[in-house]
Amino acid sequence: MAVDRRKADSWRLGLYLRRTRELLDLSYERAAEHIGCDVDWLVRVETGFASLSTRHVRHILERYQAADGPPVSGPR
Repeated sequence: MAVDRRKADSWRLGLYLRRTRELLDLSYERAAEHIGCDVDWLVRVETGFASLSTRHVRHILERYQAADGPPVSGPR
């Protein structure tokens, strides 16, 4: 059975964004407000069901860096 590389990449990116949000102790509601998006969209992003452009990823991470708390590093 072939693996859809795009789906796997979306899932991994979503997992990273969810972990980042959780490390910052942000609820979906607070994170969506901080980012300027709908909660439903953020849930789809974090579960790998929404397509993201590089611009979207950059915007989310920039907004998370501006959130209360220390800058977030990548997964280890």
